[in-house]
Amino acid sequence: MNRNQRRQQQGNINKNDINTIKTAVQQALHLAGNGKLHQADKLIASILDAVPENADLWHLRSQFALQQKQLKEAAQHLEQALRRERNVKYLETAGHLAKEQGDTEAELAYWQEAAPFSDNAELEYGNCLLRKGDFPQARGLYERLLLKNPNNWQALYNCGVLALREENNIQAIEFMKRALVAEPTATIACQNLVMLLLHQGEGEAAQKIALDFINRRENQTAANLDLCLGLLDYYGNVENPHLDAAEALLSVALKIDSKNASLLACKGRILGKREDVKGCLQFYNAALELEPHNIPIWTNFINSLDEMEFLASVPDIENRLIIAMSIPGLDPEQIGRISFRLLNVSAEVRALEVWSKTAADTPILAHPAMQRLCLKPFFIQVLQNVLITSPVWELLLAQARQEMLQLVLEDALPDAFYSVAVALAHQCALNEYVYAVSSAEEGLLDGLKQRLEQWPAGQAIPAAYTALYACYRHLITLGCAERLETEAQQSMPAYAALIEDHITAIKAEHALRPQVQSLTGIIDAVSQKVQAQYEENPYPRWRDSPVQTKHSLAQRVISLFPVFTGMPLHNPQKPRILVAGCGTGRHACYVAEGFHHSDVTAVDLSRASLAYALRKQKERGYKNVTFYHGDILSLPQHLKGTFDHIECSGVLHHMADPIAGWKALLSLLHPNGTMNVGLYSELARSSIVAARKLIAERGYPSTPQGIRAARKELFALYSASGNNDPNNPGMVSSFIDFFTMSMCRDLIFHVQEHRFTIPQLKDTFQMLGLEFMGFIFNNHHQMHRYYLEHFPHDPNGQNLDNWHELEEKNPGLFRSMYQFYCRRIGAGAS
Repeated sequence: MNRNQRRQQQGNINKNDINTIKTAVQQALHLAGNGKLHQADKLIASILDAVPENADLWHLRSQFALQQKQLKEAAQHLEQALRRERNVKYLETAGHLAKEQGDTEAELAYWQEAAPFSDNAELEYGNCLLRKGDFPQARGLYERLLLKNPNNWQALYNCGVLALREENNIQAIEFMKRALVAEPTATIACQNLVMLLLHQGEGEAAQKIALDFINRRENQTAANLDLCLGLLDYYGNVENPHLDAAEALLSVALKIDSKNASLLACKGRILGKREDVKGCLQFYNAALELEPHNIPIWTNFINSLDEMEFLASVPDIENRLIIAMSIPGLDPEQIGRISFRLLNVSAEVRALEVWSKTAADTPILAHPAMQRLCLKPFFIQVLQNVLITSPVWELLLAQARQEMLQLVLEDALPDAFYSVAVALAHQCALNEYVYAVSSAEEGLLDGLKQRLEQWPAGQAIPAAYTALYACYRHLITLGCAERLETEAQQSMPAYAALIEDHITAIKAEHALRPQVQSLTGIIDAVSQKVQAQYEENPYPRWRDSPVQTKHSLAQRVISLFPVFTGMPLHNPQKPRILVAGCGTGRHACYVAEGFHHSDVTAVDLSRASLAYALRKQKERGYKNVTFYHGDILSLPQHLKGTFDHIECSGVLHHMADPIAGWKALLSLLHPNGTMNVGLYSELARSSIVAARKLIAERGYPSTPQGIRAARKELFALYSASGNNDPNNPGMVSSFIDFFTMSMCRDLIFHVQEHRFTIPQLKDTFQMLGLEFMGFIFNNHHQMHRYYLEHFPHDPNGQNLDNWHELEEKNPGLFRSMYQFYCRRIGAGAS
């Protein structure tokens, strides 16, 4: 049937012409089978014009929409079908659709209605209850299914999952074994069984079952590959004792599919754990050649590099890192850390470190090592993209900046240093011009400003002049900023990006300030001082953040604190989340991306910070976060309803009364909600306390000049006494925050700071009626293992007295701050 015939047929369908309708339906199914779902749907829609009460046709349209991921349309068509007939088949489709939409309550209702008529629906009903945390009812459904059919492998498997959620690994193993006997081809049952055996320390048994399964299914390579990938993912995240077993599976998997990027990356990860840098790079290169935009592979590659020790430069790795710096979604701080380590082992940098100790009064730009370094693309990219946090490097770069300023004013800057000047301007913007500036440089800079602003019309302003000015001050401070913005459109990318950061982005933030929605005034006197600080220094400045794996609230808690597996947890499908004290929005965007279907409200008292946040929100396209201006103390009078989860990290300790702020937030927390709080540790901040005391004694003001002067003295104290005394104020130069203007001000010049001890936290939890759920760390699972080495009888890590004992032995344990989850005592599922 050609196109014209089909059109004629569609226009002449009569509800009484049964044969024509049957033919049209067959034609629609044929179109759908050939992937022409849109045409198939149009044909069924035309039939429904003639027979609108045909429930099967409405159901068919819903299936076409589902295949095209058109969930809204699928739901509308399915509603029409169910309105006409409560068919089990339709109810099952509705259950799957509700699951896809994340609507657990609707899903439960559909499965419950269909369960009496379908074993499959009864199984899905149990699975939904299991995900919701209703273990007793789920168990009852699985047991009823097993009474009907003891070999129902899916019911056996889900009983195993249920036992696993209840931390009964022995029972879980037995159910998984029975499931695999009932269905020898069940890959997921084999995967879970093998992993459970590994957790129980039965490595040989686990490997035997896996290899037997693979050998038994020689002709079904996809399932074997799934098993290998699942196990290798597990193996790839454990310590070295399992690497031999992982490689045995990997050899099998690579025989099945030698061009599988994930397998090649897994091989690279294993070789990385064996400190085989060359082999690791070889396999990751092969994987990334196949899938150059695969973010998980890039992430594993970066993780592998982060675990390695570099003894010399590795050009291939440097080239990969240059690419990684331009990929959104990778962790820029981690890439920077690796890049800087790699750069520091180069022969050029080692020579310059010697220079800094012996001949720092000679020109650095004339040093052969510096000249070679300036020709390396890797050095240029690190300088442009990575915040450099080294006192030695700060000395080198500040000296290079001063020499280039003098040369550019003499029109004598060699072309070889132009890229360095642009990259250094990016670096100085990253650190917010924290490097010391001499009075001689200030004079030269004023002369350069005058020259730039008086540059003849019709002649392009030299990019080298602009770059050197940008090494000291933002370009928007120039009277010719608009002209620079226009001329940059035809410039090299790095220079155009410089203009974007220095002029266009700042103009955008100024334009966004009036758009900041205000909830409350800032009335408290201390809050007003804190506000003034962050208006001058929005905190923190950020470019990008890593892509987050989406979790529900319950999944997030369980991933951090497995003790809550099987316990009642508040877990709404569309959680309302409050980020109190969101600053420039990085953490709020992290939360918005990381939680399923979340609606995030983010509040801060600095309009400058919020304008920065709005700009980054527009760049990243987040729709589920709303920023407001306001004071935490006044929020209960201005925010409606409660929040399912509250994030408040690094904020309460800057309030006049942290407990009053905490109470205000608790009044906004759902009775079963959770809270993530971050507070300063008294023990971990001894050097910061010493530095704050020195600053007060010397009278250093919290101005750029005062901060630079204080940093110079603190650097000298660090160099003079080394890094063994935790009370040495110079030790603050070992904090990353010391190396940007806004973060340094936040670190040691803050107008208000409270610190806590763990016993004080314990008393506060009791006073506020809170349950301590657990501390969280950047290297969370590693720290948990460290805790268990000292306190094996507290596997849950919830004993605060133990943590206090551990911190007293290791005062730097909570170097950043105490980060923890808490909830009201007695909280549970809603």
